[in-house]
Amino acid sequence: MRIIFMVVSTLILSACETLPTKPFIEGNTGITLSPVMGGLPLVKKTDYPDPRLGVSYSYRDNNIAACSLYIYNGGQSSISQGINSDAVKNEFQRARNDVLSAGSQGHYQSLEEIKTQTRTISSGFGNVEYIESRFSFTAQGFNKYSHLLLTGVNSNFVKVRCTYLEQVSSKGAKAVSEFLSDLSKEIKSNNAFNSDWQKLRFAMLSPAG
Repeated sequence: MRIIFMVVSTLILSACETLPTKPFIEGNTGITLSPVMGGLPLVKKTDYPDPRLGVSYSYRDNNIAACSLYIYNGGQSSISQGINSDAVKNEFQRARNDVLSAGSQGHYQSLEEIKTQTRTISSGFGNVEYIESRFSFTAQGFNKYSHLLLTGVNSNFVKVRCTYLEQVSSKGAKAVSEFLSDLSKEIKSNNAFNSDWQKLRFAMLSPAG
């Protein structure tokens, strides 16, 4: 009986969790996230019990696209900015293999990897590079497109998975581009702030003369 009560209580607390209605600071990276990104509203936040898995944020409009943002360190103490480190490259391959494995296990039908590339998103503070793979597949009778992207930000992996129906591919691809634009702007503005703060701090601590 006690176990049932605990499960029910957990479900009630999860259902009552209030999602932010204003921009908020993401605790692992320090970047600012918004309750709407790329026109997609935030519908769920998940804090994983294993600290290595970090947190995820789910943004979704059922008529357009769904984008999940995962922020985690995988138990690694140092993850370089951007996409050039072995840690980021290896983590992307793991994520990519997870998608391919889901296809081979039958979770997706007719899974095809369309392209793997470096995707550069411009913002007012500079560019953010992601490693990206694009896929097409069928699930639950619907043809879909999906994007997998990953980069390193402030000693964390930032992974994005966006999916949309083939029948709304123009709107879906546009929403993905806008989502990445919003995310990249916040990543670079945070990095620019940190960089300027470090310069100011160095100047304040340096002896005059």
